[in-house]
Amino acid sequence: MKLHILLLCIALVCCQSAHVVLWQTSDIHGWVDGHASSENAKISDFLSLVQREKAHLDIKGIDHMLFDSGDQIQGTGLSDASAVEGTAIYDVLSHVPYDGMTMGNHEIFNPPTVTYVRNHKAALFPDGRYITTNTFWGDAPFNNSPTREPIGNQRYRLITLPHSGIRVLVLGLLFPMPDHQYDNAFISSPAAAVSSSWMANVARSTRPDVVVLLCHMASTDHLVEEVHRAIRSVDGMQHAPLMFLSGHSHILRHKACDHDTQCLISEPSCYFHLFVELDLSLTLKNIAHKPTWQLEETPVPKAITCSLKDFRAAVPGLPADFSTPDGRALATRLKQDIDKLDLDRVIGHSPKHYRRHAVLSASDSLISLFIHKVWPQAILTDPGHVYIMNGLNIRSDMPAGPLTYGTVIGIQPFRFKLVSAHLTKREVEVIMNLDHPGEFAVPHFIISRPVAALKDGKTYTVVFADYEVSVFGDAIKKKTGKRMTVAPYKPAMGDVDTTQVQLWQAWIGKYMPKQ
Repeated sequence: MKLHILLLCIALVCCQSAHVVLWQTSDIHGWVDGHASSENAKISDFLSLVQREKAHLDIKGIDHMLFDSGDQIQGTGLSDASAVEGTAIYDVLSHVPYDGMTMGNHEIFNPPTVTYVRNHKAALFPDGRYITTNTFWGDAPFNNSPTREPIGNQRYRLITLPHSGIRVLVLGLLFPMPDHQYDNAFISSPAAAVSSSWMANVARSTRPDVVVLLCHMASTDHLVEEVHRAIRSVDGMQHAPLMFLSGHSHILRHKACDHDTQCLISEPSCYFHLFVELDLSLTLKNIAHKPTWQLEETPVPKAITCSLKDFRAAVPGLPADFSTPDGRALATRLKQDIDKLDLDRVIGHSPKHYRRHAVLSASDSLISLFIHKVWPQAILTDPGHVYIMNGLNIRSDMPAGPLTYGTVIGIQPFRFKLVSAHLTKREVEVIMNLDHPGEFAVPHFIISRPVAALKDGKTYTVVFADYEVSVFGDAIKKKTGKRMTVAPYKPAMGDVDTTQVQLWQAWIGKYMPKQ
C-alpha cells in the first residue's frame, strides 16, 4: 500500500507542468518617451501592453513576470534635466508593474540619485520591487551584517506566482567598481554575497523553486560565472532553474550556462529600443527524492521592438488603440514632466542628421563632429592640448532640423567636469588600451588626435572628465609605476565648474543656433 502511494505521488509530480512568460528590459537610460518616430512606443504604451498581456495570459492560467536589470537613468533630458538626475524616471517607472528592478552603475555614480532612491524607495516602490542584494547605503566596508541597509527596498524578494504557485526568488546584483569613486554607497562582491551565510538563511527560509538574478554586469563578464558557481554551492540551490537577467554592455545577447541545463543568461540591449520575452516551460520532477521544478528546455528568447506596430503584434487580438486607462494616465504624466522641465524648447538647428555609429570618415559621423568641431571650439584652449572622451558619453544620433533642449541633452547628457594631466605618449597609450572592443557599439575611448601623431619623449596636456581620474590613474600607475596628478581644467566656453553637458549646449547655441 505504501509503495502504491509513493508511486502515485511520483507520477503526479512527473506530470505537473507550468508555463511562465518573462519580459526583461535593461539599460533604459531615461528613454521612456520613445525615440524620434511616430511609431516608436513610449513607456505609457509599454504599461498598456503589459496590462493587456497579463489579462490575456490570466485567461489561460499562465503566469507573467516583468524585470529590469538596472541603469534606468542618464541618457535623456527627461532623466537628466532635473536637479537630481532620475527623479522623473523613477516616478514614471513606479507606475509600471515590474516584479523586480535593480541598480546599475549609472545610478550608483550619482550620490544625489543614490540618496534620492534610498530616501524615497518606500514611496516609489511600496511593493518592495527595487532589489539591491550587494549594494548598500554608507561608505563602511561590507561586514556581512544582515542589518546593513540596502540602497533599494530590500536585498531579495520572494514572489509566489498566482497560477502555478511557483516560488521565485529575485536578487539584484551590481558588479564592483574599485577603480571608480562613489559616495554614500558600497558594493560588496556579488559572488560573496550569494555564497554567504545570509544567502544560506534566505534559501532555507524561502525554499525557492526558481531564482531570478538581476545582474547589472555584462553577460560575458567573468563575474556571471563566479555568481553561478557561488549560488550553486548554497544548500537548496543546486537544482533550481537560474535566470541570469543581465545588463550593462548594451548588447542583445543570450546563451545557456556552461554545463548547466537549468541556467540561462539573457541581455536585452538598451535605450528601450526593445525588450526580450522568454517563454519558460517547467515540469515538476522528482530530484533527490524531492519534487523540483525544472526547465523542460532552454527557452528561445524573442526580441520585441518597442514600436506600436510590434506591440500590437505581441499580444493576440489587440485593437489598433490598445491603450489602457493607466497607460493614458501615464502618458499625461509624461507630458507634464516634459513641460515642467521645458524639454521641448528649441535651442539650436542641425543642418543634417549626424549618426552616432557612422565611421569616422563619413560626413555624417557624430563622433567626427565632436572631434573636429565641438572639442576644439568648446573645450580645448590650446590646439596642442589633447582631449580623451569616453565614447559612451555620446548616447544617440543628432537629427536634422530644430534641436530641442531635451534632444541636445539626450545626445551628451553627462555632468562631469573637466580635469587635465601632463602625460607622455606612452601614458596616453596606456589609457587608450583600456578600450573594450566588442562589448559596446561605439569605441570606449575617443581621442582628439591619433596616438601615432604624438611624439615620444614629449609631455602633453591631456584633458578628460573627472569621472575617469581613478580609472586612468590606476592604469598608468600599474603599467608605468608613475602617479598621475590632475588639476581642474578651464574650457574654452566655460569655467572650471562647467560640465560637459553645459559645454555641449553652449556649443550648439553658438555654432548651430536656432533659426
